[in-house]
Amino acid sequence: MNLDNSTTGGYPFTGLIQGADGALYGTASQGGSSNAGTVFKLNTDGTGFTVLKGDFNSSTTGQYLYSGVMQGSDGALYGKTYIGGTFGAGTVFKLNTDGTGFTVLKSFDYPTDGGYLYLGGDLIQGATGRSTA
Repeated sequence: MNLDNSTTGGYPFTGLIQGADGALYGTASQGGSSNAGTVFKLNTDGTGFTVLKGDFNSSTTGQYLYSGVMQGSDGALYGKTYIGGTFGAGTVFKLNTDGTGFTVLKSFDYPTDGGYLYLGGDLIQGATGRSTA
């Protein structure tokens, strides 16, 4: 599958994860409707490519996905953006594997609580169910 940067996304910086359903999930740092990144799904045989979210933007969702997604114990995907969100310093988000239910869980306000989540590692879920980067 070739990403075309305008619709499917472009410049994927991280690897893929295999979800509980067997599909592969990943991110592209650019592309989509605002050229600010996409979250996508792909079958292991290369078929069924689907953009789950392609409308990232600076002011509400955050933009530029330089990290991958993780699948939580609740089955949802969790990821982070480099910049954007309410305060401009990046977000942590949740998205269902069917592309519904997008929610910004945290909008960072630098320097008050950090931000600019660039390549600092993907999110992981600890034994207690809490996620960390």
